[in-house]
Amino acid sequence: MVEHLKVNHIRPQTGETAAALLHRSLGKRFLLLNVTVDGLTTSVCVNVQSNGSAAWRKKEENKKRSLKLDSPGFSLTDRTLVLSYDDVNMLANNFHVIFEAIPSTAVADGCVAVGKLPRDGAEMGRVLDALEHRSADILAICNALELSLDTKLLSLRRSLPHNGVRLMIGDRLSDYAGELLSAFSESQRVYAGLPLLRGFGTENTGRGKDLPNKGDARLRYYMQHNPSNPLGTSRPLDYLAYELKPLNISDTLKWNCCFDPRTESVDLLMSLGGSPLFTEVKMAGDKFVSAATVQLLYYGSILANDRQKNRLAREIKGFTLQEPWLCIIAQQRDESKANEAGFARDLGATLSFLENEETRRALCPFFGGMAVVVIEECSQPFCTTKGIPSFRVVEYGEHFIEWRK
Repeated sequence: MVEHLKVNHIRPQTGETAAALLHRSLGKRFLLLNVTVDGLTTSVCVNVQSNGSAAWRKKEENKKRSLKLDSPGFSLTDRTLVLSYDDVNMLANNFHVIFEAIPSTAVADGCVAVGKLPRDGAEMGRVLDALEHRSADILAICNALELSLDTKLLSLRRSLPHNGVRLMIGDRLSDYAGELLSAFSESQRVYAGLPLLRGFGTENTGRGKDLPNKGDARLRYYMQHNPSNPLGTSRPLDYLAYELKPLNISDTLKWNCCFDPRTESVDLLMSLGGSPLFTEVKMAGDKFVSAATVQLLYYGSILANDRQKNRLAREIKGFTLQEPWLCIIAQQRDESKANEAGFARDLGATLSFLENEETRRALCPFFGGMAVVVIEECSQPFCTTKGIPSFRVVEYGEHFIEWRK
């Protein structure tokens, strides 16, 4: 994790006085939350020039005060937080609770630059007050960035074989399946404790404009041009967005785990009757459906909490319901090929796993159900002149498993 958002960075050094802090802050602009002036708690904005000249303002006063480094006129407390302008920008650009404290005059194209605000103006005073009231949230964010996200489910998700995993033994769950459901529950509890983030990384509308070659990208390209129930399923599945990043944060930040999940993404975001549908796509040559299920449960464990539901409703419009579903879209395989043999057997076992009562009990508190759709690319394109491909559901390839009955 980057140093400047560790808790021990935004706190004064142990036993440090205000004068000592100012002397080590030459050439900086920063906010001090929860200091005392004349015995009363307040927050201040400070500018210290590299030559030692300095000025400050209280949150209650829209005016400049001269500042002597050796006798600044305010004192630090055990609740004081030290935030540079860059710290404030970083927090606000990534975490919704801090973004709410920033006036629109300091935001351009969704990005925060608190330095645009006059230090001695009324808006900076309101920012100081709002951030002071969010001191606990700021500490919670810094602590969350140090929380280990190396869950058992992450380990399962990163060790998947191409031809899937064994989820069923006859008509009962395998030991692996039981471990998977237990790992989901543990992972969901970990991710539910993370702060409310901003954005899902889907904001760049210029992405994906050219006809791609890869199968999953070709499917996405078709859906972009035909978003209303593009596969013609009996329960309409409408396309909304692609590459939804549940843990999307700035590249200058880092989550605490064995790899960087910042850019990990759900393949497609779709809508099922107005509800979010988190969708994993597996085309020919990719992993089988059981492996996709493990991947999807990993993403689902991140998204299965109220903070993520609120984030989705705020960032992506159009949902009339907030009961999310899961979905796998898999391309039919040619089992005469060695690396595709066993696809149908794996699909059948996965459906049995999803229909199992133990699976339903573990997942129904978080998801309405799961759709599994097997598709093939059509011989006739959707648009001949633009070369846009088309896809359809194969015979008996549509499965909707209800978990909330």
